[in-house]
Amino acid sequence: VHFLPAYNKRPVFLLLAKPEQRQQSQVWQKGSGIFMRMEVLSLKANKNLQQELPLRGYLLAALTAIELLMSFSFLGYFHVEPISITIAFIPVLLAGCLIGPGASSLVGLVFGTASMWKASAPYVTAADRVFSPFLSSRPVASLLLNLGSRVLFGLITGLLFYLAKKSRRHCSLWIFVIAFIGRALHSALVYTFMGLLFPEIGFSIHNTLEDLGSPGNLLTSLISGLLVFGAWKLCHTKSFRKLA
Repeated sequence: VHFLPAYNKRPVFLLLAKPEQRQQSQVWQKGSGIFMRMEVLSLKANKNLQQELPLRGYLLAALTAIELLMSFSFLGYFHVEPISITIAFIPVLLAGCLIGPGASSLVGLVFGTASMWKASAPYVTAADRVFSPFLSSRPVASLLLNLGSRVLFGLITGLLFYLAKKSRRHCSLWIFVIAFIGRALHSALVYTFMGLLFPEIGFSIHNTLEDLGSPGNLLTSLISGLLVFGAWKLCHTKSFRKLA
């Protein structure tokens, strides 16, 4: 006998084959079994990917809509002196946690674009006007302040969530910690851009350090941490997976 058997059968004529041919056939069968297992795993991965892609699209659309709702209403901003406080960064955190860095960067871009419109309203504070390319003296700097800081915030938080989900230990704890420090990270980026682009208004990263222990900062951080953590847990329940 001078040929190898069919790929999943072991014919009787192997008993008549030469020893070296029998050894080659056994190695070939083992390789075929590994190949079949890899094929099954690949099919399962493709099936899961096909199920996840529409869900991610729906989540991205919903979070973008929430971001726009918060930006174009009173829900996302509190106009107080000397500069308005915002919680419109929460959809960016949710996108980074539930979808990924690309989605959080995109929602961050929406956040930055909408904040330019918000800063152009007549009721904003004087410091808020640097966010408006129409009211500030340097429109290009205002664009960098809005878009650069918010897109960078989305990218950084998305990457942090990605690393946390890859962690084999205390994944849920890291998810909560990243969401909890999200507000401080957003403030640090915005104040840093303000200090670099508009140094005359007197804001810098030191303002973030001063606000860390304030009750409003702690409350907002806790709310965002609980919201993101709760959404993360909800998306990993059996009921949600069946619904998806």
